[in-house]
Amino acid sequence: MTVAQREELLNLAFRPHYPIEDPDSFFGREMEAARVVQALHSPGQHVVIYGERGAGKTSLARVSTIGHARIDVFCESESSFSKIARDVVLKCQADASSKIVYDAATNKVSINGVMRSLDELDGNSLKALLPAKRLVLVFDEVDRLPASTIADLGEFTKNVATDLPQVTLIFVGVGATVSELLRGHESVFRNIRSVGLGKFDQDATIQAILDKGGKTLGLEFSAESVSSIVSASDRYPYYVQLLGITSARLAMIDGATAVTQQHVTSGAESAAQDADESLRDAYEAAILSSRSDVYRFVLWGLANLDNRVEGSVGQIAEVASRYASLALSPQVVGAALNKLALDVRGGIVAKRVMGPKKTFYSFNHPLMRGFVRLRVINASKNGA
Repeated sequence: MTVAQREELLNLAFRPHYPIEDPDSFFGREMEAARVVQALHSPGQHVVIYGERGAGKTSLARVSTIGHARIDVFCESESSFSKIARDVVLKCQADASSKIVYDAATNKVSINGVMRSLDELDGNSLKALLPAKRLVLVFDEVDRLPASTIADLGEFTKNVATDLPQVTLIFVGVGATVSELLRGHESVFRNIRSVGLGKFDQDATIQAILDKGGKTLGLEFSAESVSSIVSASDRYPYYVQLLGITSARLAMIDGATAVTQQHVTSGAESAAQDADESLRDAYEAAILSSRSDVYRFVLWGLANLDNRVEGSVGQIAEVASRYASLALSPQVVGAALNKLALDVRGGIVAKRVMGPKKTFYSFNHPLMRGFVRLRVINASKNGA
């Protein structure tokens, strides 16, 4: 097998950097998928899929809409409603060139003989240009849009719900709640079904993903390797897929028939390098903002609290001391945490004050916990 053939096969088995579109490879989101499908068959109802990056939001939108005519629109930062509408119309025109005629010279579109400028499309114009058939419009990365554009999309949603029951809109974006995603404009989305995604709830889901990927590759993931991936991934789909592909690659290079814990440990280095660049930058800025290794050990301690995403100074100091091989005092750890929570070069730690003696710390970015765990594995492997 050539390197190119191996990589092609690996990317059939695992998809860390591209949405999953095969329902047979989509695990652990059955209830959420059912909610989206129900909305697709409920005239006038639309969907908001929200959650953190790496939770599988775009994959859910694509898998749930298989069998439906669908147009995907990526929302760019500062996009106006007319820019989004233009993207929709041009994709519609590609499928209905006999009905919608685009004139590139004038940047206008003609539908049934009526000319409209693509730079001045409003909600009514877009409605008139949409085909009279079942159609799903998926607006991805909605959180990037200005508040004014979100408000315009909200008005468009209300009008579509009333006048175009055959059209379903799906909005996908980063946010802990629908309110956070829509930033104050949730009141205009009165016909919305909200679907939130987070970590996987059950280890069995991760096992199923690895079993399916391994079957494609002719590999078996050992019980120890699965346990390591469950822990290192922090149960986020993105990291499960990332560790799956990096560890399987090493097993194939070794000519092995099983993925071992050692393959996962070695693959964690590649996984950390392939992870989101913003996570790497924030982590490196944080650990380099001190002349000692205290910040690094504090972050390691925060990332490896048992079954907790946040902890007190004392709890973090206890775990951090294990990595430092010396006792780090609560005073030293507390000072480092406060610095990390304020330092604009890092800023990766969040501080929550509950009272005079009740302060808890966590990572600002939910995916940072898993990323730091990968770095801990790398350091342990290299003896650092």
